[in-house]
Amino acid sequence: MPDPDEEPVSDREREEWLALLRRHLSDGRLDLEQFDVRVARLNAAETRAGAKASLDGLPLIATPARGPRNRRRHGETDGVQAGP
Repeated sequence: MPDPDEEPVSDREREEWLALLRRHLSDGRLDLEQFDVRVARLNAAETRAGAKASLDGLPLIATPARGPRNRRRHGETDGVQAGP
């Protein structure tokens, strides 16, 4: 069975990872130069593994849950809950 990370990256996946990079930029974890380098890496990637590499070293970030299955992907965690 082929490795899913070695399959071609789709436009939809590329857009999702670009949105995550934008979030990291707006949250101050990337400066504009780092963002540009990672976007170039993402756009040049031919496989999912190559595209995912644009997010290497970045922490997971909370994002709204999507869809009925509520699956997690890079950058998605359980929401932060207030303590007592």
